[in-house]
Amino acid sequence: MLNLRAHHLLCLVIPSEDEFKRVAPVMFRRKGYTNDYIGAYMGAFDTARSSPDVEIRVLDGPKEDDTCIHCGNYGGNVCLSPQASVFAEWDRELLVLFGLRAGGVIRVRDLYRLVREKINPKDMPGVCRGCLFDILDKCRENLYRLR
Repeated sequence: MLNLRAHHLLCLVIPSEDEFKRVAPVMFRRKGYTNDYIGAYMGAFDTARSSPDVEIRVLDGPKEDDTCIHCGNYGGNVCLSPQASVFAEWDRELLVLFGLRAGGVIRVRDLYRLVREKINPKDMPGVCRGCLFDILDKCRENLYRLR
C-alpha cells in the first residue's frame, strides 16, 4: 500500500510515463527537493503505473506520507515549507473533488476512473495549475486521451 497526500495523486495517473520520468527528477532538484524525496516519489509513481490494483491511503497532510517523510521541509509530522498552506489547500480540493476522506483507501485503477469522471481538462485542479513540472498542457492532452 502507498500512503500519499491527495495532492500527489494526479501526477501518478495523468502525465505520460515518459514525460514525467524525464521531467520530474530535474524539476524536483531545481526546487530543492532531496534525492531521497525524489527516489521515494518516483518509486511511488513506478508502483502506481505498474500495479493498477495497488491501494493508496489518501492523506491530507505529510504525516506518514511515503514521500513527504523524505522531504527537507518535513519536521515532526508537519510541512515546514513556505508553501505548506497551498499544499494543504490542494489536498482539500482533491478530497472534495473525488469524494474521498483523509485516511480513506483507493486503488490506482479507481483513481484513473475518478480522474476521467471528475476532472475537466479545461478546468484543471489547483495542483495542476501550479504545476511544479511545467507540463500542464501535456497533462491536459493526456487527460483527453484518458477520457
